[in-house]
Amino acid sequence: MEQAFLTAPNRRGTGAYKWDQMDEWNPQVAQGVIPYSVADMELMNPPVIGEAVAAYVKENVLGYTGPTQAYREAVASWMARRHQWTVPLDAIVPFPGVVPALYNAVRAFSSPGDGVIIQPPVYYPFRTAIEGSGRCVVANPLLEEDASYRMNLSQLEELAKDPANTLMILCSPHNPVGRVWSEEELLAVYRICRENGVFLVCDEIHHDLVLKGHRHRPLASLIGPEAKGLMTATAPSKTFNLAGYVASNIIIMDPQERQAFQEEARLSGVGMVNALGYVAAKAAYNEAEDWLEGFLELLQENERTARAYVKEHLPMIRVAPLEGTYLLWMDCSALGFNAQELEAWLHKKAEVFFDEGILFGEEGALWERMNLACPTAKILEALARIQEALLAQ
Repeated sequence: MEQAFLTAPNRRGTGAYKWDQMDEWNPQVAQGVIPYSVADMELMNPPVIGEAVAAYVKENVLGYTGPTQAYREAVASWMARRHQWTVPLDAIVPFPGVVPALYNAVRAFSSPGDGVIIQPPVYYPFRTAIEGSGRCVVANPLLEEDASYRMNLSQLEELAKDPANTLMILCSPHNPVGRVWSEEELLAVYRICRENGVFLVCDEIHHDLVLKGHRHRPLASLIGPEAKGLMTATAPSKTFNLAGYVASNIIIMDPQERQAFQEEARLSGVGMVNALGYVAAKAAYNEAEDWLEGFLELLQENERTARAYVKEHLPMIRVAPLEGTYLLWMDCSALGFNAQELEAWLHKKAEVFFDEGILFGEEGALWERMNLACPTAKILEALARIQEALLAQ
């Protein structure tokens, strides 16, 4: 394992959101403890990215900057190499973050009061984007059995038939349950949406983070260049730990739908991607692929390590199979706490800081989401603290 993946940087005092949150939850937290909540990495960035940004700052003016031909080519090349997806350069819409793009899509492709379908437990900004835009959340909950999840396609079809429901947001791979949807599942969702006039927004931000034995397929790549009623949200932020650059690439094949998305952004006063976001993303896509391969090896090891530890020492916790993302979904209901007690116990007694499952919808109550994007030793430390806290009761 590369040295870069063996050490967690100390981010305290840097404004790192989840570190500040951890200190708020437990001001007496011991030194050396890291949080496992928000989905960014407790690892240093690929060196080539910092080098590219430093060189750009030294040699260029940080003025208003748009995407260059070379930038679009870097994005398209990445999609072709990693996902066998041919993306026309003009289909790429750089945007200041996936979450703002979700808000923009809700406004562009639905009307106030419309229903928007989501599949909870799911990434919580889906709900806030819908409700914050004056639309109604329509739940198509995933079906869980023995900690494994599948879609309820028959219910989805019934919901899509309701003319009040005009938009769906799909999470692929799914955050937090870790599913990488099969081609059959993806095509079924697209068919249901198209047959019923439901516009489909596909959040694929975790598309590069897939474990061995599984393969992510961009939904749009299965449909082809004539895909209609479909928007794909991608970004380098999860793949290369670049969330602070707030750069994403929204891919919309249909020219009229792409224009509608861009017009909504113009009317809403959405700003451009910052100049350094373009630089970092281009360097990542062109030069950091080897770093990603190393990270995927770490992710595989962390998933194996966590699952083995829980099985041996914490058998009352159920762990969902992890196919994609670096987020482990764990059912802690057998620990005997209610939701409020569980969070207090984890934060104060175990000094472990996850994302609580209820954030992702009521279906996630008493589940916890553990971020595995950190050195393996830190995975073991957190799980050992949970075991020790249980033994001390």
